[in-house]
Amino acid sequence: MKLTGKQIDEVIEAFVAAFNRAGLERFLRIRLDRRLDQLTGGGDLYDVILDVVSTAEREGWMAELIGQAAEWYPGNEGLAALVRTMLPRLEDDAANPGEQPQALPVSIPHIDPDNPPYAALRRLLTAAFDGPRLRRFCQVRDPFRAVLVQFGQGQGLDDMVDRLLDYTRIYLLWDELLAGVAEENPYQFQEFVRRL
Repeated sequence: MKLTGKQIDEVIEAFVAAFNRAGLERFLRIRLDRRLDQLTGGGDLYDVILDVVSTAEREGWMAELIGQAAEWYPGNEGLAALVRTMLPRLEDDAANPGEQPQALPVSIPHIDPDNPPYAALRRLLTAAFDGPRLRRFCQVRDPFRAVLVQFGQGQGLDDMVDRLLDYTRIYLLWDELLAGVAEENPYQFQEFVRRL
């Protein structure tokens, strides 16, 4: 099961509320036999947890991460809520990987690489994301992971959007960008398509 942006935010918020950096490092090493320094490049606690959650989703151990965290802190209501709402589906999908529901096809408009509609794209991205969500969007999508190094600490959303658009233009990733936004925020994407 690929988690939605909202679900990823719920996981991150529950982990931020439950762990400090040292506790997360200890938990990962003892319960999951994973080293925090191999999962993240550092940053504040939110960025570290974003890296851990993104890696768990990408590598398929999200169910184990959530289940073990809830066992580690049995009285934590945020982690218990994740177990109730997400764990059954994650475990079912892991047991039956061939039965994943197919996403509905989305019509991605063609972007002319010589004349991209920058103003419309900028409006789309700033309406669909805030700073942490845009960072997570890039983290969990392989084509955009490399742009993360261009996002400086304390950088505003507008600067992050400009860097993402420049990166997308250089590597001609318009289809990937639009498909990702359509998946993360279908409402904003439909508004964007309607205005083109």
